[in-house]
Amino acid sequence: MLKDYSIRGLVAKEDCVLPVTFSRITCCLLDEQWATQDFCIDADLADTDDVPIVLGFKDVLTAGVLHIDGRHKRGYLEF
Repeated sequence: MLKDYSIRGLVAKEDCVLPVTFSRITCCLLDEQWATQDFCIDADLADTDDVPIVLGFKDVLTAGVLHIDGRHKRGYLEF
């Protein structure tokens, strides 16, 4: 855990502010047949389960190569 702060969206209402802890977490991606090596990403962790976790997709995308095939409506992340 690196720093406590608050995040907010486009609405400037005080009840739209969410306290979070900026953290660096270790994770891996896996499916039924394979798992990546561990890698670190940044994440904003809320003190409540009422909101989704905000993961650092910049870190995920720089750890792999994103392939998108718009014509066939498919894509995958290669590690």
